[in-house]
Amino acid sequence: MSDSIKKWHEMQELSDQGGKYTVLKRGGPVLPINKTIMSKMKELDEIAMGIADVTEELMNDSIDWQLGDFDQDGDDFDAIHSYVMSRAIEYLYKTNTN
Repeated sequence: MSDSIKKWHEMQELSDQGGKYTVLKRGGPVLPINKTIMSKMKELDEIAMGIADVTEELMNDSIDWQLGDFDQDGDDFDAIHSYVMSRAIEYLYKTNTN
């Protein structure tokens, strides 16, 4: 299991303890989420989902542009696009959890 997946599981385990939610601070320790923020979790989740949608769209466009000179077609291009997307997401995750 990769380090990033292990950290994600650790975060999930911590967040499920006794109704207390925690969040990883970028580059730092796990911090508790206070009750005021917990009451707004649904709203924060909706914001995060909107950001994820826009980010995915921007990433797809950026990858298409970056691979524009890459000589591949059809299924090969789709596989390469998918690989680049997965790696980019992995790099983003690692920079926000380490």
